[in-house]
Amino acid sequence: MSLRSAPSANEEVEELPLTLNNEFDDKSAITTTRKPVSKLRMKLLSAIDFIENQIENSHTIPVKIKRVIHEFKHTNNLLYGALGLFTFIFLIKHLFHTELNSYRESFGLLEVSNQDWDRIKRMNKRTEKHKFDKLSYIDDPHVWYQYNYPRNFICPNEQKIGKIITGTDINKHQIQDYDGYLGDGKWLCNPKGIVNTVKERMKRTSFQKFLQALGHKYPSKNSCLIYSIGVNGNGLHFEKGIQKLLSHAAGNCNQKGECKPFCEIHIFDPGRYHEQMLFEEGIIYHDFGIVSSVSLARTDAENMDNPGESEMRQHFKSFQETVIELGHVGHVIDVMKVDCKMCEWGIYDDWFDREYPESSKHHRRHRKAGVTSINQLLVEVHGTPEEYVNDFFERIEEEHYAIFHKDSDTQIFQGTSQDYAFLKLDKSFFK
Repeated sequence: MSLRSAPSANEEVEELPLTLNNEFDDKSAITTTRKPVSKLRMKLLSAIDFIENQIENSHTIPVKIKRVIHEFKHTNNLLYGALGLFTFIFLIKHLFHTELNSYRESFGLLEVSNQDWDRIKRMNKRTEKHKFDKLSYIDDPHVWYQYNYPRNFICPNEQKIGKIITGTDINKHQIQDYDGYLGDGKWLCNPKGIVNTVKERMKRTSFQKFLQALGHKYPSKNSCLIYSIGVNGNGLHFEKGIQKLLSHAAGNCNQKGECKPFCEIHIFDPGRYHEQMLFEEGIIYHDFGIVSSVSLARTDAENMDNPGESEMRQHFKSFQETVIELGHVGHVIDVMKVDCKMCEWGIYDDWFDREYPESSKHHRRHRKAGVTSINQLLVEVHGTPEEYVNDFFERIEEEHYAIFHKDSDTQIFQGTSQDYAFLKLDKSFFK
């Protein structure tokens, strides 16, 4: 085999035409071997990218499986890679997917690793409810609260909502940290997480939407709902603070700081504070208090001829009557604040009693007159009345609540008053 030698200086070299030579002005002369990407292929690539990003950001899928899925995406055959990717997603969802126990047992409020969640569970089980007999020191509230019902749950993102420590006016538009001094606010567990729980609660699946279009009716799902029982002239720092915080977290505020209320907040107090305070949009004041349904039934029995003329009937309603009147039967209350100076001992049993008395005119129409759930319960308790105090905590425990915060009011009540914050959890948490 011979090799051609390089041309000598006297030989003429044949010039080959260049693709971009001026002689080739016609664009059709420029050819390429690369095929244009079809719209279907682009959509498929976009779908794969989206799914891969979702998997990459997941906290429950093992790293090894993520790596295998990533390799499937970069295979030579796009269709084979897509089919493989969707197959793995199906397998992960139905075989390997492990939902965070904290997310399930806190009804979507918390996302804590299963290992840390197990530690919180062990702490809850180990916590002693009573240092001594539960009736010991019952006549000395400041001592009794020292030795009974301590905090038994750790909320990773608890925050106090109330008076602003900077002194900035709460009505100003810029977002602030709504942390307060002891006694000036109420503690909430992961308040920004309330936005996600509300959005998840209101979500309908594609199949449910399809059935709705065909005329099927589902039970109504309420948006964010907060009850506040008792104002006591505190300037609505808590109510305005939680409204502002959740509205910002939900993205309901514009650049000027103007916010569309995220929550429907109902305030109950017979002190006619609506004549003294400026109530913002989304905060609704009711000039009546909440009292025990038993007390009202007794009052009605004593005034059979004119039950509506009694003083109690003019200024108070039961919790069940309030829920019915506002159209909240079967709804979820995301937060309920109770600060009404001793009224807590008479009304706590009504919070969980959803059966309306048969003697009531509402019984036929509203067999269940209460709410589905109160997710966070913030109660200021006063004194230790022997007939109520232990039953109060035992009833709340029976309803699967944990104590995530406990504050002692030493400034005004010298420890005889306590601020408790309870979180509703799934019953599986306590097993």
